[in-house]
Amino acid sequence: MIAPRWPFHPPTIAVLVTVTLLSGGQILASERERAVCGGFLEPLAFALWSGMAPAPDPSLVEGLTGVTGYEFVAGDGARLSGYRIRARSGKEIIDNPSGYVLIAPGNAMTATHLVREFLFLSELGHDVYILDYRGYGKSEGKRRLLAMTVDYGELINHLSEQYRKTYLLGLSLGGIVTLKAIRDGASFTKAIIDSSPSAVTQFLCPDTFNPVANVPRDASDLLIITGGRDRVIPPGASAELVATARAAGARTWHCEECRHPLMDTDPELKAQRFGEIARFFRAD
Repeated sequence: MIAPRWPFHPPTIAVLVTVTLLSGGQILASERERAVCGGFLEPLAFALWSGMAPAPDPSLVEGLTGVTGYEFVAGDGARLSGYRIRARSGKEIIDNPSGYVLIAPGNAMTATHLVREFLFLSELGHDVYILDYRGYGKSEGKRRLLAMTVDYGELINHLSEQYRKTYLLGLSLGGIVTLKAIRDGASFTKAIIDSSPSAVTQFLCPDTFNPVANVPRDASDLLIITGGRDRVIPPGASAELVATARAAGARTWHCEECRHPLMDTDPELKAQRFGEIARFFRAD
């Protein structure tokens, strides 16, 4: 069977989907799951991209020391599911770590497939949290970007009450979610935005939706990562974000041979990327 042709190719949909949210201010629970970039197009884009995400596979985390299930109830009652990776020093679990890392996944990622990839962050002495967005994996609710953004702002505030230091890692779509949370007042110690676009106004969304508009004035605790061979968010799509963040004091790291997050097949390239992430979160 020949697959139907959609009006937008997958990279375009990824950014569009990514775009769908971010209207500022307080969001009422009854409004949380409304589509903000088109009542038809946004649900369609999410249906396409969530369909590309792998199905949850709990066997991937079985037997991993220090990995436990974790749930968070959002303000509208939707239950988000994922995992907590406990901090460690060598092979020893740390009972009272001072910090945590919250990973905001990309649009075609699920938590069970990310845990092994990011175990190394727990070796920095931080607890690590990876949750599926609402409507993904075992998380409840409808897949809507506005809801995802509000959810993660609440989640950051909730976790930050339990730790002294907050480290945020946003992958692709997750970078847009993370920057919006920061713009809306979420406190953080350091944040990494890996492979996110500069703007989304090309999809008729307001300027306030643009990630470049959500870079903090003092971005000295921010790291922007881009890949030269990224076909989902090509370097040109991130150029303004990189320049603006750098002017505000952010660090930037560009890997010319790297692809979109977790798409590198060369283990050396993956090690370089993860090494840069670890160095930034460690140097505190």
